[in-house]
Amino acid sequence: MIKRVALTFCLLTVTALAGAILVQAQTVTPPPAVCGDGIVQSPNSDGLFEKCDESGDTPRCTASCGAKLMGWAWSENFGWLSLNSDNCDWKYLAPGVSTSACTDQTVTYYTQIDANNQVTGFSWADSIGWVCFGQQCDPSRICEFATGGCNPADYGSLIPSGGWAATATANGTDNPPIVGWAKAIALGDNGLISLGCDDNCSSSDYQVRLTEGDFGGTCSTPVNLPDAVVTNSYSTVKTSGTVTSHSESASAAWTNPQNAATEDGSVAQTVTTPSTQQLSDGLWSSNFGFNIPTNAVITGVKVKFKVKASY
Repeated sequence: MIKRVALTFCLLTVTALAGAILVQAQTVTPPPAVCGDGIVQSPNSDGLFEKCDESGDTPRCTASCGAKLMGWAWSENFGWLSLNSDNCDWKYLAPGVSTSACTDQTVTYYTQIDANNQVTGFSWADSIGWVCFGQQCDPSRICEFATGGCNPADYGSLIPSGGWAATATANGTDNPPIVGWAKAIALGDNGLISLGCDDNCSSSDYQVRLTEGDFGGTCSTPVNLPDAVVTNSYSTVKTSGTVTSHSESASAAWTNPQNAATEDGSVAQTVTTPSTQQLSDGLWSSNFGFNIPTNAVITGVKVKFKVKASY
């Protein structure tokens, strides 16, 4: 009688346990694919096209699953453009280049492509200062990371056609083009940088592209932004409006100094006495008539003159 009770008890226990396992297997579902789970999903359950996911903000990824761009861009107009404040680390410089050759900033900055396919953020060029990308250039965001006083009105009011954006288009392609704008902040309305010819490619066919194949779970491959094109750079050649002979002690004056203002065959002349090591007067040029925007950054000045001597 005791054995029969024990056998019945054991049978009921196994039956109840089996039933519990069966119910559990039917109700458990996998977690949703979301930003922050450490796996790159494009799109994820929220419809976002993740570019990088390391479960938070890291040197490679943003907490919102964007990829921080690394490396440098080059423009004939303003030279090298650093896309990330980590660029001066030895591992991102060419072999043999000392870190002392790289101008490191004291603030953290980067340009990123986010999970909405927008290229945003800041970059730095020694020649023109800060460059913003896409939505970061909007007046509501241009001062977002400023550490001191910052007034958006000081950086222009021009808004490109279609608004401030820099969008990587054609999801699923290996090399999506970027359509939109960046801006050299200090140049204000004269600092717009076009990232693609868009609807005006007949006169100049240029385009910036990104390689989606570089985006991965660990973002171990740096993503480089190709060259950008400055559409409102300022360059001009001016001749002197006024040239005068500036007298020095015991020096020889210039005859017809105004003739030196333009290159038209007429010349300004002076006659000195070599035996006494006599010098000429100074020849002063002024009133070149420059019309440089007040918020422009001057990156260079070249002075050219011709001179001939006879004895």
